[in-house]
Amino acid sequence: MKIFVLVVGLILLFAVEFLRVYFIMPFPGSQHNNTIGIAYWLTANIRWIRIILLLIISYPAISILQNGRTWKKILISIVVIFYGVVFYLFNFRFQANKIFYQAQNKNFADAKNNKIPTEKLIIGVAMDGEAKAYPIQLIGYHHQVRDTIGHTPVMITYCTVCRTGRAFALTSIINWKTLGL
Repeated sequence: MKIFVLVVGLILLFAVEFLRVYFIMPFPGSQHNNTIGIAYWLTANIRWIRIILLLIISYPAISILQNGRTWKKILISIVVIFYGVVFYLFNFRFQANKIFYQAQNKNFADAKNNKIPTEKLIIGVAMDGEAKAYPIQLIGYHHQVRDTIGHTPVMITYCTVCRTGRAFALTSIINWKTLGL
């Protein structure tokens, strides 16, 4: 019974760390279902979930570490270290401010040379006789692209959480204007 509680507790502990990030970020498959509510609930309650799960697994883990065979002690130690790595990655390295950097390379192609499938969603902007399309599948990884369209600086944004895009044009040094989309 101790092993069962330990294994189930560890699986749930890993799952909540992974799913909290997976449901809200633009990973393959994560944006197909309406999972935003689950992601926000997990994020809002992650501390309590962690505490409860750690309390559930602590008795069986301590019991095994004190009285178990050497290979069980080593296995539990490896799993705990691995959880520490997962905890670090999903709470510090995979946070939005760490992974959504400004796009460095912007390669635009005309319609004839386009390599993005035509059924993919885009944010299209036309200004001053020039038009550009920003594929959501690419912009979602950066959340914003700063560019120039028709000699006007623009910022194109897309939020993978609320799944909305906006385009802003710089009308003066201190004033961004939302474009009518």
